[in-house]
Amino acid sequence: MTDGLPTAIAHSVLRLRRTAPFYSVLCLHTEWEADASIGTAATDGTRIVYNPEFVASLSAAHLDGLVAHEVTHMAMRHCSRCRAHNPEKWNIAADIVTNGMVEAMGLTLPP
Repeated sequence: MTDGLPTAIAHSVLRLRRTAPFYSVLCLHTEWEADASIGTAATDGTRIVYNPEFVASLSAAHLDGLVAHEVTHMAMRHCSRCRAHNPEKWNIAADIVTNGMVEAMGLTLPP
């Protein structure tokens, strides 16, 4: 894992090994970047950017859901498949699919 990864995220990845092993492996090969200027978390398809204060405010269950949500976007290649689609509408549609998958894994998404 990347040096400097917050303990909370590292623990979340370890918990995901039990519930979603495929996604936890993807997490191990993901670049993580703290950025206090964003509201929550996001991915550009190659890295996950997160707000450290937001991550610290989440329960373990919500953090697991957030990590799975972002890495699912990466696994489904949502960013690279957007192409000429309206980015805002594409993101909403991708979130619907991603959230359904995360909830089907039995994980809890943040409010």
